[in-house]
Amino acid sequence: MVTVGAATAELSIIGGPLIPLKIVWQAGYVRPLGTGASPPWRGSLGLGAALTIPAAVFSIRPWIAPRVDYFGRPAGGARVKPSLSAGIDLGLLNGLGVRVGYDNRLGWSDVAERAAGVSLGVRYQFR
Repeated sequence: MVTVGAATAELSIIGGPLIPLKIVWQAGYVRPLGTGASPPWRGSLGLGAALTIPAAVFSIRPWIAPRVDYFGRPAGGARVKPSLSAGIDLGLLNGLGVRVGYDNRLGWSDVAERAAGVSLGVRYQFR
């Protein structure tokens, strides 16, 4: 198991408060924590889609996000490869929410690089 620090940003292209379908451009940065000097890092750029299902107290938003990943220090081979994430966001009316996601790096030949994982996170949506 590896602990990482990650940051993501997204910009809405289609969608708004009253439109249930949302399309976004997204970018991310991931770096392992607690490893030796100069650990490898990853950058990503992709397009995401989400569908908001409103409920009485919270919203349910399933999402999918294909992207390309850039590996900062590859062991060999190409540095840019496809990846796919999917998950569910549960959001409260005040902007606070919980995200459960699944991530899989497609087409990576090395077993360590091909890893898939499940994530759990807390998020806040600025309005």
